[in-house]
Order: sequence, then structure tokens, then C-alpha cells
Amino acid sequence: MSKATQRRERRLAQHLRHLAVSNPLQFKQEWRNLLDRWSLEAFHRGRRLRDELVSEGTQLPVFGVLRKAKRLLALCGEEAERLVGPATREFLEQDCGKAFSVAVAPHMYWLVNTARNAELMHAGTHRPPR
Repeated sequence: MSKATQRRERRLAQHLRHLAVSNPLQFKQEWRNLLDRWSLEAFHRGRRLRDELVSEGTQLPVFGVLRKAKRLLALCGEEAERLVGPATREFLEQDCGKAFSVAVAPHMYWLVNTARNAELMHAGTHRPPR
């Protein structure tokens, strides 16, 4: 990571840390915007993964998004972790896994997702799309 990237990350973390303490609602809105961008980035990385060969032993580029989010969350402090930590990890783990599985074996994602939707529908917590 270049020095300029590190400076931008630190500056963003300072801004978010201040918002988490002074205005939690605005912090959550800004964090949601970041999550949307990271989700999109994960899918772009998944497509790139499908088109390129990744050598054995290297980190999968799709999950780099998750590492980036965790690093920024750690820099933002305990208040930010309390506000959005668990939800962020769950959301990005699912999106990175989805991007990876769609890139590598789309039929497997469909099978797993269909089984999960069936479980939710049986439990009464999920409505099928119209």
C-alpha cells in the first residue's frame, strides 16, 4: 500500500471516528455508502478472478475487500466497532463469498442460495420475490 493510500485511509478513519462519537446516524449512513462500494468492488474482483488464474498460495483478491474493511474499522475505534462491526463482517463475508462462488462455480452458488431461501421460507422469515 502506497503512502498516499495510507494517508487517505488514516484521514477517512479520523473522520469516521469523529462521526461515530458525535453523530452516529450520519456515521451509519456514510458507512453504508462504503459497504455498497466494497460490495461492488468484491463483484468486480470476482469477475477478474474468473478471467485470470490465481497461483496457489496467493490471497484471493475477492477477500481483500473484507481485509480492507476490517482494517478501516479497527482504525475507526471502539465506538465504530460497536455500531457497525458485526453487521459489517457478516455483510462483507457473504458478499465476498457470493462473488467468489459466482466467479468460480455459479451453479454451486445457486444451489446453496436456494437451500438457504427454502430454510428461511420454512421458518417464515423470508418472502419469495414477486
